[in-house]
Amino acid sequence: MEIVKSRYGLDRSIEKLDHETFRVIGESNFYKVAPNEKGGLQMYDFEGGPTYFVGAKIKYGGLNWEVLAIHNVSAEINKLSGCILKAKPVY
Repeated sequence: MEIVKSRYGLDRSIEKLDHETFRVIGESNFYKVAPNEKGGLQMYDFEGGPTYFVGAKIKYGGLNWEVLAIHNVSAEINKLSGCILKAKPVY
């Protein structure tokens, strides 16, 4: 697990669930999503960031990863918001 900070100093935990799946979760009063034409998500934006886009690069475990898909897993429990990222390593 790795931690990234929002611009307000709040933690966002990134956990690798399997070889291509990551869960990003953290405290956020709200979040924004943008659907794509296939019914999935093109973008997921936490309050104060970070924002994730399909096709964007993220860093995890010393590697760069390209985001292939985004799924919303947010719940209204303790103001936690989150998403699942499917990604592939970029060598």
